[in-house]
Amino acid sequence: LQGCARSTGYQGGLRPIVVGDPAGGLFMRIPYLPPPYAAGQLVDGAGVFAVPPGRSFVKVRPDCRFDRTFQLAEFIPGDPSNGGLTIARAGGLLYVGGARPTSPTTESVGRVAVFNATTGALVAARDLTSLGVAFVEGVAPDGRAVIIGRLRGVLGTNMVAALLDVASGAVTALTPATGLLFAKLIGTTLYLQPSIGTTLHAFDVVTGQPKAGWTNPSLGVTDIEASGGRLFVATSGGGNSGLVALSEATGLVDPTWTAPALTLASAGPGVQRLGLLGTRLYVRGPAVRAVGGSQR
Repeated sequence: LQGCARSTGYQGGLRPIVVGDPAGGLFMRIPYLPPPYAAGQLVDGAGVFAVPPGRSFVKVRPDCRFDRTFQLAEFIPGDPSNGGLTIARAGGLLYVGGARPTSPTTESVGRVAVFNATTGALVAARDLTSLGVAFVEGVAPDGRAVIIGRLRGVLGTNMVAALLDVASGAVTALTPATGLLFAKLIGTTLYLQPSIGTTLHAFDVVTGQPKAGWTNPSLGVTDIEASGGRLFVATSGGGNSGLVALSEATGLVDPTWTAPALTLASAGPGVQRLGLLGTRLYVRGPAVRAVGGSQR
């Protein structure tokens, strides 16, 4: 589109960093611009947009230009490129997750904050002192933030999943407690896999309990999409195991749906990402060389 943002650096991180705006635009985490670019300098069809220090997100209008009147209240002091920053939207509220440095010499603590999506005004904020960073995976129907957090002082993949009432600070822990490799919220179900070779867990974020009737299938998960009662799962396996369909209700393999055989490069991963648009399922995997015998 003419006038769309350009020259905005790169966007890192694994969690949501862009969410839609009901007015037709979007909210976007401020991208990190490596030297020699000036920190927080963005460019769009109206010229250079100098982001005020300490801002974490910007609002993009439907014409792809930055909304220069939207000023999100300060969330993280210092460098806005922190890879922990995540965002989710529920109605007229923005949920932002990340970390708050306690001092230049100590580890940060996880923080989740809620902002007014129209004005950027801070509605509520909560520090989670047991976490070094808090990723916002989504928002439950009752307004609780679905968070994935890294335990303070623990390196590696030791993570916890929980539901957080930002206003009161009440936390409802989900299990498995640590070692999460994959997490994704689809509707009101949070899918979690603690580590390679373990089962895929499903939790109802309305009740905070394991999903009733779910079988916890065992498969290596890299991405999930859902449609029409089926749960499409991309896996890290080779051969024909790069994509499988499960029953969304039970987690059992759906024998009526079979993907074309995938030809993979030796020692390469299987399918890594899925995208669902209408009735078409898009599959991405750098090691995929052919689909159903045809080069792709």
